[in-house]
Amino acid sequence: MTDQERAERARSAPRLHQDSLLRVFDELTALGRSSDLAQERRRLWDEEHEGGAIPPDAPFWSLVEWTEERFIGYSRQLAKRGTLKQDPGEALSAVRKGRFTTDPRVAAFFALRADAYPTVCRYLRLLDYLRLLTAEHIEAFLLAPGA
Repeated sequence: MTDQERAERARSAPRLHQDSLLRVFDELTALGRSSDLAQERRRLWDEEHEGGAIPPDAPFWSLVEWTEERFIGYSRQLAKRGTLKQDPGEALSAVRKGRFTTDPRVAAFFALRADAYPTVCRYLRLLDYLRLLTAEHIEAFLLAPGA
């Protein structure tokens, strides 16, 4: 499939799917800028670096930031334009590698700290939802059938 064919296919994608990506991306961005999240991140950082439940050599928030870096750019492009500058197969691989919900640190966080960090939990849920929407959009609208 040529770049031109990919672009045409992406443009013909249901607007509803792209609108969903944009809505979740915008909500995640707004939440990421909120003072509540900043305060919770600061408290979490303090706990991690005081030798709390998550070892200092493997900080929880570093995992979250690594995850964001793996796919957030692809999500932004899809939300704004409906297509990617990069190869869709490579983008899909990066998005899939951004899966963090199975990491034991995330499971422990939700099990042990969710009540103390409700905004962080909401941010993580939105982040994973955006990752799933991004993968779905790439698979459905940018990859050739059977790819």
